[in-house]
Amino acid sequence: MNIKVLILALLVALITSQQYSISQCDCSQLLSEDDCQKNDMIKCQWDSTKKTCKIQDTTTNPVINYAKYCDNFKEMECPKQKPCSNCGSYSACAWVDGQCTFFTDCTAFNKTTDSDCQAISNKCITDGTHCVEIDTCDKYKKQQSCVKSLFGSLCYWDTKNNNCVDADTCDKLPIKFQTDKECRHEIQSCTAKSGGGCVDSGVNCSDQSLEIQCVWDQSMKMECYWNGTQCKDRICDNAPTTLNTDDSCQLFKTDGSCTTKQNGGCITRTTCQAASIQAACIKNSTNEDCYWTGTTCVDKICSNAPTTLTTNSACAAFSKGCITKQGGGCVLNGDCSAANISTACVKNINNFDCIWEFNLQRENMCKCSKIQYYS
Repeated sequence: MNIKVLILALLVALITSQQYSISQCDCSQLLSEDDCQKNDMIKCQWDSTKKTCKIQDTTTNPVINYAKYCDNFKEMECPKQKPCSNCGSYSACAWVDGQCTFFTDCTAFNKTTDSDCQAISNKCITDGTHCVEIDTCDKYKKQQSCVKSLFGSLCYWDTKNNNCVDADTCDKLPIKFQTDKECRHEIQSCTAKSGGGCVDSGVNCSDQSLEIQCVWDQSMKMECYWNGTQCKDRICDNAPTTLNTDDSCQLFKTDGSCTTKQNGGCITRTTCQAASIQAACIKNSTNEDCYWTGTTCVDKICSNAPTTLTTNSACAAFSKGCITKQGGGCVLNGDCSAANISTACVKNINNFDCIWEFNLQRENMCKCSKIQYYS
Protein backbone atom coordinates (compact mmCIF):
# COMPACT_ATOMS: atom_id res chain seq x y z
CA MET A 1 0.00 0.00 0.00
CA ASN A 2 2.78 2.43 0.88
CA ILE A 3 4.48 1.64 -2.41
CA LYS A 4 1.33 2.59 -4.40
CA VAL A 5 1.02 5.87 -2.53
CA LEU A 6 4.67 6.68 -3.22
CA ILE A 7 4.33 5.93 -6.95
CA LEU A 8 1.19 8.11 -7.19
CA ALA A 9 2.97 11.01 -5.49
CA LEU A 10 5.89 10.76 -7.92
CA LEU A 11 3.53 10.81 -10.94
CA VAL A 12 1.74 13.95 -9.65
CA ALA A 13 5.07 15.67 -9.11
CA LEU A 14 6.21 14.76 -12.64
CA ILE A 15 2.99 16.08 -14.28
CA THR A 16 3.14 19.31 -12.28
CA SER A 17 6.77 19.82 -13.31
CA GLN A 18 5.90 19.33 -17.03
CA GLN A 19 3.00 21.85 -16.91
CA TYR A 20 5.16 24.41 -15.18
CA SER A 21 7.86 23.98 -17.79
CA ILE A 22 5.37 24.59 -20.66
CA SER A 23 3.96 27.71 -19.03
CA GLN A 24 7.44 29.20 -18.78
CA CYS A 25 8.33 28.58 -22.46
CA ASP A 26 9.16 31.87 -24.28
CA CYS A 27 8.54 32.74 -27.95
CA SER A 28 12.14 32.28 -29.06
CA GLN A 29 11.96 28.59 -28.05
CA LEU A 30 9.17 27.90 -30.56
CA LEU A 31 10.89 26.85 -33.75
CA SER A 32 7.98 26.36 -36.16
CA GLU A 33 5.52 28.93 -37.55
CA ASP A 34 2.62 26.72 -36.58
CA ASP A 35 3.68 26.45 -32.92
CA CYS A 36 4.43 30.21 -32.81
CA GLN A 37 0.98 31.21 -34.05
CA LYS A 38 -0.98 28.68 -31.99
CA ASN A 39 0.58 29.55 -28.66
CA ASP A 40 -2.24 31.17 -26.69
CA MET A 41 -0.49 31.25 -23.34
CA ILE A 42 1.93 33.96 -24.43
CA LYS A 43 1.40 36.30 -27.38
CA CYS A 44 3.92 35.45 -30.10
CA GLN A 45 4.26 36.40 -33.76
CA TRP A 46 6.20 34.76 -36.58
CA ASP A 47 8.93 36.79 -38.33
CA SER A 48 8.71 35.50 -41.91
CA THR A 49 11.97 37.22 -42.89
CA LYS A 50 14.15 35.87 -40.08
CA LYS A 51 12.10 32.63 -39.72
CA THR A 52 11.96 33.11 -35.95
CA CYS A 53 9.25 33.48 -33.34
CA LYS A 54 9.16 36.65 -31.24
CA ILE A 55 6.96 38.43 -28.72
CA GLN A 56 4.00 40.08 -30.44
CA ASP A 57 4.30 43.86 -30.83
CA THR A 58 1.36 45.36 -28.98
CA THR A 59 2.43 49.01 -29.35
CA THR A 60 -0.42 51.22 -30.59
CA ASN A 61 -0.39 54.80 -31.78
CA PRO A 62 -1.82 57.20 -29.23
CA VAL A 63 -5.32 58.38 -30.03
CA ILE A 64 -5.64 62.14 -30.34
CA ASN A 65 -9.08 63.56 -29.87
CA TYR A 66 -9.29 66.10 -32.70
CA ALA A 67 -12.98 66.62 -32.15
CA LYS A 68 -12.16 67.93 -28.69
CA TYR A 69 -9.50 70.22 -30.21
CA CYS A 70 -11.99 71.76 -32.62
CA ASP A 71 -14.68 72.08 -29.93
CA ASN A 72 -12.61 74.82 -28.30
CA PHE A 73 -13.38 77.39 -31.01
CA LYS A 74 -16.19 79.78 -31.84
CA GLU A 75 -17.35 80.34 -35.43
CA MET A 76 -14.94 83.17 -36.31
CA GLU A 77 -12.02 81.32 -34.70
CA CYS A 78 -12.79 77.81 -36.02
CA PRO A 79 -9.47 76.93 -37.75
CA LYS A 80 -10.34 75.71 -41.23
CA GLN A 81 -6.68 75.37 -42.07
CA LYS A 82 -4.62 72.38 -40.93
CA PRO A 83 -4.26 72.82 -37.14
CA CYS A 84 -1.15 70.70 -36.57
CA SER A 85 1.64 68.91 -38.41
CA ASN A 86 0.68 65.39 -37.26
CA CYS A 87 -3.08 65.54 -37.66
CA GLY A 88 -3.24 62.74 -40.21
CA SER A 89 -6.57 62.62 -42.04
CA TYR A 90 -7.98 65.22 -39.66
CA SER A 91 -6.54 68.01 -41.78
CA ALA A 92 -8.68 70.83 -40.43
CA CYS A 93 -11.75 71.81 -38.47
CA ALA A 94 -15.13 72.72 -39.97
CA TRP A 95 -18.10 74.82 -38.89
CA VAL A 96 -21.14 72.50 -39.02
CA ASP A 97 -24.59 72.92 -37.47
CA GLY A 98 -23.51 75.79 -35.27
CA GLN A 99 -20.37 74.22 -33.83
CA CYS A 100 -16.72 73.72 -34.65
CA THR A 101 -15.89 70.06 -35.24
CA PHE A 102 -13.20 68.07 -37.04
CA PHE A 103 -13.35 68.08 -40.83
CA THR A 104 -13.69 64.75 -42.62
CA ASP A 105 -14.82 65.23 -46.23
CA CYS A 106 -16.46 67.90 -48.41
CA THR A 107 -18.93 65.58 -50.15
CA ALA A 108 -20.77 64.91 -46.90
CA PHE A 109 -22.46 68.33 -47.19
CA ASN A 110 -25.28 69.12 -49.64
CA LYS A 111 -24.63 72.79 -50.37
CA THR A 112 -25.29 74.55 -53.68
CA THR A 113 -23.11 77.66 -53.35
CA ASP A 114 -19.39 78.16 -52.87
CA SER A 115 -20.01 80.49 -49.93
CA ASP A 116 -22.00 77.80 -48.08
CA CYS A 117 -19.27 75.23 -48.70
CA GLN A 118 -16.53 77.68 -47.70
CA ALA A 119 -18.43 78.43 -44.49
CA ILE A 120 -17.95 74.76 -43.58
CA SER A 121 -14.31 74.48 -44.70
CA ASN A 122 -12.07 76.50 -46.97
CA LYS A 123 -11.11 73.19 -48.59
CA CYS A 124 -14.56 73.00 -50.19
CA ILE A 125 -16.49 74.48 -53.13
CA THR A 126 -19.78 73.35 -54.68
CA ASP A 127 -20.47 71.43 -57.88
CA GLY A 128 -24.05 72.64 -57.81
CA THR A 129 -25.34 69.68 -55.83
CA HIS A 130 -22.96 69.17 -52.92
CA CYS A 131 -19.57 70.31 -51.73
CA VAL A 132 -16.43 68.93 -53.36
CA GLU A 133 -12.81 69.34 -52.36
CA ILE A 134 -10.75 72.01 -54.14
CA ASP A 135 -8.47 69.98 -56.41
CA THR A 136 -6.62 70.04 -59.73
CA CYS A 137 -8.78 71.10 -62.69
CA ASP A 138 -8.99 67.61 -64.22
CA LYS A 139 -10.59 66.23 -61.03
CA TYR A 140 -13.70 68.44 -61.29
CA LYS A 141 -16.62 66.55 -62.85
CA LYS A 142 -19.13 69.38 -63.22
CA GLN A 143 -18.90 72.79 -64.86
CA GLN A 144 -19.90 74.76 -61.77
CA SER A 145 -16.87 73.62 -59.78
CA CYS A 146 -14.54 74.09 -62.78
CA VAL A 147 -13.27 77.52 -61.72
CA LYS A 148 -9.95 77.43 -59.87
CA SER A 149 -7.44 74.70 -59.06
CA LEU A 150 -5.83 73.73 -55.78
CA PHE A 151 -2.78 75.79 -56.83
CA GLY A 152 -4.78 78.97 -57.49
CA SER A 153 -4.64 78.79 -61.30
CA LEU A 154 -7.85 79.09 -63.32
CA CYS A 155 -9.73 76.17 -64.89
CA TYR A 156 -11.69 75.99 -68.17
CA TRP A 157 -14.75 73.87 -69.01
CA ASP A 158 -14.25 72.24 -72.41
CA THR A 159 -17.80 71.99 -73.80
CA LYS A 160 -16.66 69.84 -76.72
CA ASN A 161 -15.19 67.08 -74.55
CA ASN A 162 -17.36 67.87 -71.51
CA ASN A 163 -14.44 68.01 -69.08
CA CYS A 164 -12.45 70.47 -66.97
CA VAL A 165 -8.93 71.46 -68.02
CA ASP A 166 -6.31 74.05 -67.05
CA ALA A 167 -6.91 77.53 -68.49
CA ASP A 168 -3.43 77.58 -70.02
CA THR A 169 -4.10 79.66 -73.16
CA CYS A 170 -5.53 83.17 -73.60
CA ASP A 171 -8.78 81.97 -75.20
CA LYS A 172 -9.55 79.81 -72.14
CA LEU A 173 -9.53 82.73 -69.70
CA PRO A 174 -12.94 83.94 -68.41
CA ILE A 175 -15.13 86.06 -70.70
CA LYS A 176 -15.78 88.33 -67.71
CA PHE A 177 -12.21 89.68 -67.95
CA GLN A 178 -12.38 93.22 -69.36
CA THR A 179 -8.88 94.64 -68.87
CA ASP A 180 -5.29 93.99 -69.89
CA LYS A 181 -4.36 93.74 -66.20
CA GLU A 182 -6.83 90.91 -65.53
CA CYS A 183 -5.60 88.91 -68.51
CA ARG A 184 -1.88 89.38 -67.79
CA HIS A 185 -2.38 88.50 -64.12
CA GLU A 186 -3.17 84.95 -65.26
CA ILE A 187 -0.99 84.65 -68.38
CA GLN A 188 1.62 87.35 -69.02
CA SER A 189 1.39 87.19 -72.82
CA CYS A 190 -2.40 87.81 -72.90
CA THR A 191 -4.31 91.06 -73.28
CA ALA A 192 -7.98 92.07 -73.32
CA LYS A 193 -10.26 91.77 -76.34
CA SER A 194 -13.40 93.59 -77.42
CA GLY A 195 -16.51 92.15 -75.77
CA GLY A 196 -14.60 90.55 -72.90
CA GLY A 197 -12.12 87.72 -72.49
CA CYS A 198 -8.48 87.58 -73.57
CA VAL A 199 -6.35 87.16 -76.70
CA ASP A 200 -2.64 86.88 -77.44
CA SER A 201 -0.91 90.23 -77.01
CA GLY A 202 0.78 91.88 -79.97
CA VAL A 203 4.56 91.54 -79.89
CA ASN A 204 5.17 95.31 -79.93
CA CYS A 205 3.07 98.26 -78.81
CA SER A 206 2.46 99.14 -82.46
CA ASP A 207 0.86 95.70 -82.92
CA GLN A 208 -1.91 96.40 -80.37
CA SER A 209 -5.01 97.32 -82.38
CA LEU A 210 -7.33 98.45 -79.56
CA GLU A 211 -6.96 101.11 -76.88
CA ILE A 212 -7.82 98.56 -74.14
CA GLN A 213 -4.82 96.51 -75.31
CA CYS A 214 -2.42 99.46 -75.41
CA VAL A 215 -0.82 98.95 -71.99
CA TRP A 216 2.25 96.71 -72.51
CA ASP A 217 4.08 94.96 -75.28
CA GLN A 218 3.92 91.15 -75.17
CA SER A 219 7.01 90.72 -72.95
CA MET A 220 5.89 93.52 -70.58
CA LYS A 221 9.24 95.26 -71.02
CA MET A 222 7.86 98.33 -72.79
CA GLU A 223 4.89 100.37 -71.61
CA CYS A 224 2.53 101.49 -74.34
CA TYR A 225 0.74 104.79 -75.01
CA TRP A 226 -2.47 105.40 -77.02
CA ASN A 227 -2.14 108.67 -78.93
CA GLY A 228 -5.79 108.79 -79.95
CA THR A 229 -5.55 106.71 -83.09
CA GLN A 230 -2.76 104.19 -82.58
CA CYS A 231 -0.61 102.47 -79.96
CA LYS A 232 2.99 103.65 -79.49
CA ASP A 233 5.91 103.00 -77.16
CA ARG A 234 5.60 105.09 -74.00
CA ILE A 235 8.85 107.01 -74.42
CA CYS A 236 9.51 110.72 -73.84
CA ASP A 237 9.61 111.57 -77.55
CA ASN A 238 6.08 110.18 -78.07
CA ALA A 239 4.47 112.36 -75.39
CA PRO A 240 1.74 114.77 -76.61
CA THR A 241 2.63 118.45 -77.03
CA THR A 242 -0.10 119.34 -74.51
CA LEU A 243 2.37 118.37 -71.77
CA ASN A 244 4.27 121.56 -70.91
CA THR A 245 5.47 121.10 -67.32
CA ASP A 246 8.08 118.91 -65.65
CA ASP A 247 5.37 117.35 -63.45
CA SER A 248 3.15 116.40 -66.39
CA CYS A 249 6.08 114.73 -68.17
CA GLN A 250 6.92 112.79 -65.00
CA LEU A 251 3.33 111.52 -64.92
CA PHE A 252 3.60 110.46 -68.58
CA LYS A 253 6.52 108.17 -67.72
CA THR A 254 6.50 107.44 -64.02
CA ASP A 255 10.19 106.52 -63.73
CA GLY A 256 10.92 110.28 -63.78
CA SER A 257 13.08 110.08 -66.89
CA CYS A 258 11.13 112.73 -68.86
CA THR A 259 11.00 116.51 -68.59
CA THR A 260 9.26 119.09 -70.75
CA LYS A 261 10.72 120.97 -73.72
CA GLN A 262 10.27 124.06 -75.89
CA ASN A 263 6.78 124.18 -77.49
CA GLY A 264 5.47 121.32 -75.33
CA GLY A 265 5.95 117.59 -75.24
CA CYS A 266 8.73 115.74 -73.42
CA ILE A 267 12.39 114.83 -73.81
CA THR A 268 14.67 112.52 -71.87
CA ARG A 269 16.05 114.18 -68.75
CA THR A 270 19.87 114.47 -68.78
CA THR A 271 21.94 117.36 -67.35
CA CYS A 272 20.76 120.70 -66.01
CA GLN A 273 22.64 122.46 -68.82
CA ALA A 274 20.57 120.54 -71.41
CA ALA A 275 17.30 122.13 -70.23
CA SER A 276 16.53 124.93 -72.67
CA ILE A 277 13.51 126.41 -70.86
CA GLN A 278 12.84 127.32 -67.24
CA ALA A 279 9.95 124.82 -66.94
CA ALA A 280 12.42 121.98 -67.57
CA CYS A 281 15.09 123.37 -65.23
CA ILE A 282 14.08 121.38 -62.13
CA LYS A 283 16.31 118.32 -61.66
CA ASN A 284 18.91 116.42 -63.66
CA SER A 285 18.91 112.68 -64.39
CA THR A 286 20.59 111.90 -61.04
CA ASN A 287 17.85 113.82 -59.17
CA GLU A 288 20.09 116.77 -58.26
CA ASP A 289 18.59 120.27 -58.24
CA CYS A 290 18.94 122.68 -61.15
CA TYR A 291 18.85 126.51 -61.08
CA TRP A 292 17.59 128.89 -63.76
CA THR A 293 19.85 131.94 -63.96
CA GLY A 294 17.43 133.89 -66.10
CA THR A 295 18.88 132.75 -69.40
CA THR A 296 20.35 129.30 -68.83
CA CYS A 297 19.97 126.25 -66.58
CA VAL A 298 22.89 125.31 -64.30
CA ASP A 299 23.57 122.96 -61.40
CA LYS A 300 22.23 124.35 -58.14
CA ILE A 301 25.55 124.51 -56.31
CA CYS A 302 27.14 127.23 -54.16
CA SER A 303 29.37 128.59 -56.91
CA ASN A 304 26.35 129.18 -59.18
CA ALA A 305 24.41 131.26 -56.63
CA PRO A 306 23.51 134.83 -57.68
CA THR A 307 25.59 137.72 -56.31
CA THR A 308 22.46 139.17 -54.75
CA LEU A 309 22.89 136.68 -51.89
CA THR A 310 24.99 138.43 -49.22
CA THR A 311 24.30 136.53 -45.98
CA ASN A 312 25.00 133.03 -44.71
CA SER A 313 21.30 132.38 -44.17
CA ALA A 314 20.47 133.36 -47.76
CA CYS A 315 23.21 131.09 -49.09
CA ALA A 316 22.12 128.19 -46.85
CA ALA A 317 18.59 128.58 -48.22
CA PHE A 318 19.96 128.44 -51.78
CA SER A 319 21.85 125.18 -51.19
CA LYS A 320 22.85 123.26 -48.07
CA GLY A 321 26.41 123.93 -46.88
CA CYS A 322 26.81 127.33 -48.57
CA ILE A 323 28.09 130.55 -46.96
CA THR A 324 28.34 134.02 -48.45
CA LYS A 325 31.52 135.46 -49.93
CA GLN A 326 33.18 138.74 -50.81
CA GLY A 327 31.32 140.52 -53.59
CA GLY A 328 28.12 138.54 -53.02
CA GLY A 329 27.16 135.04 -54.00
CA CYS A 330 28.14 131.85 -52.18
CA VAL A 331 30.95 129.35 -51.62
CA LEU A 332 30.94 125.90 -50.09
CA ASN A 333 31.72 126.00 -46.38
CA GLY A 334 34.66 123.95 -45.12
CA ASP A 335 37.39 124.96 -42.69
CA CYS A 336 37.04 128.41 -41.15
CA SER A 337 39.49 129.66 -43.77
CA ALA A 338 36.79 129.10 -46.46
CA ALA A 339 35.18 132.37 -45.28
CA ASN A 340 36.82 135.39 -46.94
CA ILE A 341 34.70 138.10 -45.30
CA SER A 342 33.82 138.69 -41.65
CA THR A 343 30.07 138.20 -42.15
CA ALA A 344 30.73 134.65 -43.38
CA CYS A 345 33.13 133.83 -40.53
CA VAL A 346 30.70 132.23 -38.06
CA LYS A 347 31.01 128.42 -38.00
CA ASN A 348 32.91 125.90 -40.07
CA ILE A 349 31.41 122.84 -41.79
CA ASN A 350 31.69 120.84 -38.54
CA ASN A 351 29.76 123.53 -36.65
CA PHE A 352 32.78 124.74 -34.66
CA ASP A 353 32.98 128.47 -33.96
CA CYS A 354 35.16 130.62 -36.19
CA ILE A 355 36.72 133.99 -35.35
CA TRP A 356 37.66 136.82 -37.72
CA GLU A 357 41.25 137.89 -37.05
CA PHE A 358 41.97 141.55 -37.82
CA ASN A 359 45.62 142.42 -38.32
CA LEU A 360 47.14 145.61 -39.70
CA GLN A 361 50.43 143.94 -40.61
CA ARG A 362 48.97 141.05 -42.64
CA GLU A 363 45.81 139.98 -44.43
CA ASN A 364 42.68 139.58 -42.35
CA MET A 365 41.45 135.99 -42.14
CA CYS A 366 38.94 133.63 -40.53
CA LYS A 367 40.34 131.11 -38.07
CA CYS A 368 39.00 128.46 -35.77
CA SER A 369 38.27 129.86 -32.32
CA LYS A 370 40.78 128.54 -29.78
CA ILE A 371 38.16 128.34 -27.05
CA GLN A 372 35.36 125.85 -27.65
CA TYR A 373 32.45 125.50 -25.28
CA TYR A 374 30.79 122.16 -24.76
CA SER A 375 27.46 121.58 -23.07
